[in-house]
Amino acid sequence: MKNLQSKLYAEFDDDSAPIVDFMKWLRAAYDLPTSPHILDIGCGPGRLLSEYAQLGWRVTGLEPDADFVEEAKKAAQKFGAINVRQGGFADIDEREVYDLIAAVNDPFMYLLDVAERVDALRRMYQALCPGGVMFLEMRNFLWKLWDYKDKVEETSVVDGKTVQHIMVHKLDFHNAIWILEDEYVIDGKIQGESEVSKTHKVAMITPPELFYFVQNVGFENLRTYNSYQARDDEPLNSSAMLISAQKPVN
Repeated sequence: MKNLQSKLYAEFDDDSAPIVDFMKWLRAAYDLPTSPHILDIGCGPGRLLSEYAQLGWRVTGLEPDADFVEEAKKAAQKFGAINVRQGGFADIDEREVYDLIAAVNDPFMYLLDVAERVDALRRMYQALCPGGVMFLEMRNFLWKLWDYKDKVEETSVVDGKTVQHIMVHKLDFHNAIWILEDEYVIDGKIQGESEVSKTHKVAMITPPELFYFVQNVGFENLRTYNSYQARDDEPLNSSAMLISAQKPVN
């Protein structure tokens, strides 16, 4: 399997259709331009980039992982309206360029320090055009602690081979960090560690903390959702924590 990490990531990822439908609704709900310029930060192998482009949107993908960037650029080749570059939140240095900045599948949680998160929010704020919208998808760790599981396994078939995805969870309570040991076992054999094993460390961010910093940076019209099926502002009470907020027009 060429570029195994990207292939396995895509195989076990969620269906993208609900995400795209939600983004279309979000654009309309905040009265953004009909053909907005969207920044997909943490775009991974680029699964959403072409779908946004097919809507007639201008699309920029930003991704720190070199393997994922390679795949994202391949996905973008058929569309002239897509630009992909390597980088993360700290590399957002534009001013009033984007109408929508979306961080799907938890990239914001990889910012382990409060200062990093505040800096990321400020960078997104300055990169948005007046009236532009920021969207973050994260895990709701208050819910996950209530429904805590040490180990989760799932199985799929990839290129005719049985792939077992094993996720082992650990907690660093002192630093509020959730540790995920992510491993893929192919046909009962553990592959090379550098290829398909990775340890993820993510910040356990609570809603009150997040709301405070989002509004302190200057965002307003903050709304919360429990899933991509939601179409109304609602209290957070599930495993997902989705929020949107708007940069003031003036």
